[in-house]
Amino acid sequence: MDRPEELKTSSQILMVPGHYRRGFTLLELLVVMAIIAVVTALVIPRVGNSLSNLELKASARSVAACLRYANTRAMTVKKPYLAVIDPAKNV
Repeated sequence: MDRPEELKTSSQILMVPGHYRRGFTLLELLVVMAIIAVVTALVIPRVGNSLSNLELKASARSVAACLRYANTRAMTVKKPYLAVIDPAKNV
């Protein structure tokens, strides 16, 4: 004999056709968190390397600009011009 809806147990309610459970199980949440952790662990080192590469390229451009300036200045004054790169002074 069927009981009224308010007297049925939760497992009986979940088995009723057309009645779907709401929310996620702990296992589903843990699987998603594990996937996010793996993807994050793979992406972070690449981002760090990209930043290092960008800094290296910016430094190379700065040195190239300094050498172009020294070359242009030497041609303008028609004398040798010295470009000094001093990492201690960041110049």
